[in-house]
Amino acid sequence: MKLQKTVIIQEGYEKELSAHYEAPRDKEKLLKIPRTDALCTPMRICYASVILVLAVPAPVLFFFAVFSSNPELKPEPWTCSIKAEYRVPCLTDAIPMVEETCLQINCCWNETDNACFHSIPSQHSYSAKDWQGNEWAVSQLETEYLNLTTRLRTSPYRKSVVGLLHTYFVPISEDHLRFYLYDPETGKPEVTNRTPLTSSKFRAEAFGPEYFSLQIYRRENTRSLLFSTSRGPTIASENYWELSLQFPKEAALFGLGGLRLSSKPKLLYNTGQRLGANPFIIILDAEGSAYGVLFSNPGPLEFQLLENSNLLIVKSLSTVMWDISVFAGPTPADVMEQYTSIEGRRPTLPPPWALGFHVCRNTSKDNETLYFMEGATELPYESDCLQEELLYQFDFNMSEIMGSVAEKFRETGRKLLLSLPPQVNSILVPCEPFILVEDKDEPLQEEYHGLNVSYPDFFNEGIATCFAEHLANLTTNIDDMLGGFVLQDNWPAVNTNQNIREDMVYVPEGTLSRGTLWWRARHGNTFHYQLHNMYGLQHAKLVASNLQADKHIVLSAATYTGSGAVGGSHAHARADVACTWSNMKTALETALGLGLAGIPLAGGGSVCGTMGDYDEELCTRWYLMSSMLPLMRVSSELPLRDPLNLKSGSSREAAKRYLHLRYSLLAYFYSLFHEASNTGVPVARPMFFDFPVDEETWTKYEQFMIGPALLARPAFHEKAVAVPVYLPAENVSWYLFEGGHEVNSGIGGVTIDVTNLSNELVLLLRGGFIVPTQKAQPTVEATLAGSYSLVVGLNCREDGACNAAGDLYVNSNITFNFHANESGLDFQSNCTNPSSSILQNISVYGLNVTACFRVSVGPNTEASCTVTEENQVLEITNLELDLCNATAGRIQWEVIDITQTTTITTSTSVTSAPTIEIETTPKTEANTKPETTTKSEGATESETTTETETATKSEGTTESETTTETETATKSEGTTESETTTETETATKSEGTTESETTTETETATKSEGTTESKTTTETETATKSEGTTESETTTETETATKSEGTTESETTTETETATKSEGTTESKTTTETERTTKSETTKPETP
Repeated sequence: MKLQKTVIIQEGYEKELSAHYEAPRDKEKLLKIPRTDALCTPMRICYASVILVLAVPAPVLFFFAVFSSNPELKPEPWTCSIKAEYRVPCLTDAIPMVEETCLQINCCWNETDNACFHSIPSQHSYSAKDWQGNEWAVSQLETEYLNLTTRLRTSPYRKSVVGLLHTYFVPISEDHLRFYLYDPETGKPEVTNRTPLTSSKFRAEAFGPEYFSLQIYRRENTRSLLFSTSRGPTIASENYWELSLQFPKEAALFGLGGLRLSSKPKLLYNTGQRLGANPFIIILDAEGSAYGVLFSNPGPLEFQLLENSNLLIVKSLSTVMWDISVFAGPTPADVMEQYTSIEGRRPTLPPPWALGFHVCRNTSKDNETLYFMEGATELPYESDCLQEELLYQFDFNMSEIMGSVAEKFRETGRKLLLSLPPQVNSILVPCEPFILVEDKDEPLQEEYHGLNVSYPDFFNEGIATCFAEHLANLTTNIDDMLGGFVLQDNWPAVNTNQNIREDMVYVPEGTLSRGTLWWRARHGNTFHYQLHNMYGLQHAKLVASNLQADKHIVLSAATYTGSGAVGGSHAHARADVACTWSNMKTALETALGLGLAGIPLAGGGSVCGTMGDYDEELCTRWYLMSSMLPLMRVSSELPLRDPLNLKSGSSREAAKRYLHLRYSLLAYFYSLFHEASNTGVPVARPMFFDFPVDEETWTKYEQFMIGPALLARPAFHEKAVAVPVYLPAENVSWYLFEGGHEVNSGIGGVTIDVTNLSNELVLLLRGGFIVPTQKAQPTVEATLAGSYSLVVGLNCREDGACNAAGDLYVNSNITFNFHANESGLDFQSNCTNPSSSILQNISVYGLNVTACFRVSVGPNTEASCTVTEENQVLEITNLELDLCNATAGRIQWEVIDITQTTTITTSTSVTSAPTIEIETTPKTEANTKPETTTKSEGATESETTTETETATKSEGTTESETTTETETATKSEGTTESETTTETETATKSEGTTESETTTETETATKSEGTTESKTTTETETATKSEGTTESETTTETETATKSEGTTESETTTETETATKSEGTTESKTTTETERTTKSETTKPETP
């Protein structure tokens, strides 16, 4: 029977067992002197030799051979012969650990490493009562519960354990499974919504009865293990619960408010030294499939990952139950949608102004506030706090002096984003109930910022009315410019450092209470430490309940699961942050980690830190990085580091330039926040989120995605002139967002070095996406009121087919969808409450186009196009197209083979919308450098001449003169001015012909012996005759050599310079250099 239990425990782990089990040894030896590196008697040396010979080919035969030859040895279903990476430590903080102590608590000892660890399975486990097999156990887990009894009466810390536990799981939906392990004396957790397990995406297996464990799999893949509880102990005692989850060895774990988990223990307990308690993890398996695990526990939690085995040890210091949710995925986006869909965790959609730049300062000098107000009239920024400690009298009142400053601030048109601490002066603000002292029914008082303060009990509903009254009194005179509150120090902070060790068997980092409330302060009858991590969330909820979500924001320093549904977080990983390169990098990891926790409105703390001096280059780099994060705020002690107070002009200009870039992308950011509010998908996210199958992205922490379209790569060391950028393993083009240069020729899975000077940020556009932009204005409101431009990054295949797509969310009444291919751009409009939404410009990256020379848009609208010479970006401007005037439309361009002289025609076709026609010339084998826009009223004039400047005067008629090496001025009222310079060489050879006609899209001059007529027809040379006569004079410099017998060979060299000018419109210049040779024998020459 015991052998059977060994096999059962190992079931499903055949491959992993060989990796972490060593050869079995006898129980006595393992407990007394369980050395895994040697055996101590000659007989055991013999046994060891046999083990080495037979362990790989026949471990089962060896097992029976040993026990049949030695009747004193009894087979056991556990072992201490475990590789180091699979050892779960016993008595973590017992220093020093000795062998005798380790063996007395029923753990394993290794002399080589002086390590005390649990066996597999652990002796500190629970047994399943009334066991009737796996299927019966799974049925009980789903429909009722299993009774589990402890195997040992005490924990490794020699404290009594809970004798009886109940466990069951509830499929909440097809992709959400909730698992409970609890003390029945505390009551069974009730769940109303449930789905049959067989209808879910999960499959469970239970093992017992002696050592109960549970394994969760994906239903569609019988070998796709999500996690197992069989590799570590199950301990439930006062102030100490421990559980271990074995994840697939090849998987990667991300989260807990940061990025990838490491082997360093991480304590989740909000203080000024460790902000953010978000016990949620995203796991990527070897195939890149994702799933999530959430630990619902507001008390102190410690996580330690045994890195080389992916065995996660979880310790709770307050639990009376484990409440673990599993989310099936299978993509990271699916996991976020599932995680944020429950219990009101979906992120709130902030008002648009929240995406702007926010300024604050931690100084008592009101003149610093006035200086910024007066000097920042043209600087893009959205709010000011006046002073960080404005309300630190803790009575919901600002001083008279700062009240007058606030009145002056009203003139700026910006918003007040005030800093609000949770502490109150209980004499001036008698908002009971307060948090109570440990052993008395009186308010707890602590020293904070030189004053004795009390702490409101935000978990008690009775405080809501009093708190709302005081908050209303504060905002009465500033309601019109109030933007919201920044909740500072709400973990909550105290200045009295508690260095006394808490009376717990295990206390991570020495003490929990340093810098915060004493752990046994009371919320009614509940100790504070059991609710500690939720205190900041409850504070935020109460403040937000007195504000309007569509107008105000709440930013909280302390966060917990669900904080994103209330607001955002302005915090770094700690409260006081020096301006260092490592802290800048941590700021990025914090912002991305909070996004993975369901808090998309996060910026990783104040730009350039909050304290001490700062390095100018570092601070500039920090500004550039923060400009692409969802939340951007600056606040510090002296020296101040807002853009006006930066040390040098170059730093100030760089900060201002990237603030303008941020504001130009506000429409894109706001569209991403709208998506986050519906799906939970973070706005800024680590690379693995969009590319989970590419394992290289799992460790790229220094670059990040803004939505699916933009990749940002800051520099994190001084004097950097270039940074490495990893482009994920998909064959798409990546372009510099500013300029459109392609950086990778459509090849993915490569690392490239990109120039990155101190005033630059690498920002790339991913092929296949369309990003809306606007012209930056000093405020968000003014920016979003402007017209739109689209930046189209085409992703083109080898066959020439291209595609790109993007969305634009304006508000709940106006949304747009865009789809582009190699020949045009389609749009769909959803305008239920139409307002003007003007599409002004389009930039297309990825088309190999070098000329654009004619645009016409409706009777009253003008559009133009150019092609930039250095990067071949097609720029369509002055569209003036109101997207809400039609439900759908198309802007089209037709591209002919780029190896020939070609034409792109762009037109817009919409219901009740103007028509746009654009003609362009893509790159030919010759060096073509055009920028031409031609427009006329009533007729189109296009003339190409040889080394000519042509003047055309028209009053109801068209007059055209073509002259060689002459200068002509052209003036036409109401037409477009354009200058075109063309250098062309054309040689045409024909035999036995009397007439040669060549038609091209540029110009062909043909001469033939015996021919009295030469005709040239081009799209760029046109003779127009109407209501009168057309005078045309042509003089050509020609060299002709005739080399034939009965045939004529003609070479024509044409150099053309054409200037066309018209009054009252724009002027564009195009220079084209072309060489073409056309040969014809007997027949008419071919033209492309």
